[in-house]
Amino acid sequence: MQTAAAWFEWLPDAAQDFEGFVVRAGDTVQFTVAASSPTSGTATIANYGTGVEVIASISGAPAALCEQDAEWIVEDFDENGGMVPFADFGTVTFSGASAGGTVGTVGPQASGAQTIDIVQNNQVITSVSTTGSGVTI
Repeated sequence: MQTAAAWFEWLPDAAQDFEGFVVRAGDTVQFTVAASSPTSGTATIANYGTGVEVIASISGAPAALCEQDAEWIVEDFDENGGMVPFADFGTVTFSGASAGGTVGTVGPQASGAQTIDIVQNNQVITSVSTTGSGVTI
């Protein structure tokens, strides 16, 4: 069975893998980001099937958080200057998707929210839909 990497990124830094964390098709995971200041916080991921939880501490980040964006993403990546073949991941559902802050909690259908499909070689290869607390890709 194929596995996938679980990662996080604090832009403009590059993505960083959660060390020792394996994700397989059909796994249910929970991901939480908590900012303790504009340049520090934690990113936590837990796999309900394996019982493994990994916490990454972030401090001295290269840029301050805007504290206004949240993203639920499935994406392709490039390697050696070109895009890798996009995996047929079937359907991915983010449930209980929310972001909270000083102005309250919002979900994927909040005012100003947008969905973006993946396009490769001028062909749309994903279809995104949202509910009040979920994103399905």
